[in-house]
Amino acid sequence: MTDLTLFPEKLFFQELEKRWKQNTLEVRDIWLILCGLVIRIRFADSQLRTTLTMPFTRLVVKPQKQADLTILAGSGDTLALPELPFPATAFGRRCELMTAPESGIEASFMMGPDILSMLDHEHRTAIYWIRDGGAVPAFEQAAPFRHLFHWYLRRHGWVLVHAAAIGLDGFAVLICGKGGSGKSTLAAATWNRAKWKFAGDDYCAVSLKPPHVVVPVYPSAKLTAESVRMLSLVVPEHSPGDGEKSILFAPSAIPGQLVDRLQIIGLVVPSCASISIPTTRLTPAEAARHLVVSTLYQMPHAGEKDLRDLTRIARNLPAWRVSVPRDRPQDALEVVAAILERTESDRI
Repeated sequence: MTDLTLFPEKLFFQELEKRWKQNTLEVRDIWLILCGLVIRIRFADSQLRTTLTMPFTRLVVKPQKQADLTILAGSGDTLALPELPFPATAFGRRCELMTAPESGIEASFMMGPDILSMLDHEHRTAIYWIRDGGAVPAFEQAAPFRHLFHWYLRRHGWVLVHAAAIGLDGFAVLICGKGGSGKSTLAAATWNRAKWKFAGDDYCAVSLKPPHVVVPVYPSAKLTAESVRMLSLVVPEHSPGDGEKSILFAPSAIPGQLVDRLQIIGLVVPSCASISIPTTRLTPAEAARHLVVSTLYQMPHAGEKDLRDLTRIARNLPAWRVSVPRDRPQDALEVVAAILERTESDRI
């Protein structure tokens, strides 16, 4: 039997779980199916439930007999957080909290909004806590629970990648690259274009085994006012935003263009430019760098296994650099369509 006194993070998790159950007077559940896994999210208050479930409309299912993962979500409004049992040296650069691997606990703490995420792999239970449930940052509303999903999915044959995904006729390209390269703009250029399918702007789940499949986790787009204008999109009133970008939720805007999954047949690295630049083929090493670096930077506790998995995915797929014109980003879709058509014909 594990000696819990050796792992203060385990004791802390159990204490917080106990407090959550004692202080929650009315539990509000939602059930999701994500990558074939049943996830139950239990909310301690209705406001948090409304704020954090906007991206999940398509994933919600009726209550199931059993959950693969249960997430207990609460805020400082109803749940007091015990003193964190971590020294200052335990806080990593990617928000991770250094825990003992033997404890079976993975954790992160995002300072500022003060968001705590903890996952107990042994008991398939997670805790999500935010200091102020009425002040959830826009980026968190767009992609809630991403740390928990990252840790859980990677033990079940999937990886959460920092990339967008769009496709035609059942096949997709992953759009990857650093922030500001044009990922969101190129992905959102598919909106209201009937033949195109949209699977996410910022984070997508990708199967580790080939043929690689992409599953939308957060079907939303974060766009600057300039991109919204260029793409002739309408930002609904009261849409979340951080002052620089607005968040548009695809389930309400383009329900007919969403898909459950697409087979990935290539990678695209966009490059915003004032003039059109010829499309170039990237080497596997170049493709891996664009997919791997931004994903590892985003995800706490991402390590050597994630590096190997992401590199393998990148090496299994052809990749191109595509120019996205600043004044007409829609024009880049013709290039992507040609890539999809050519790549698929090469596979037949």
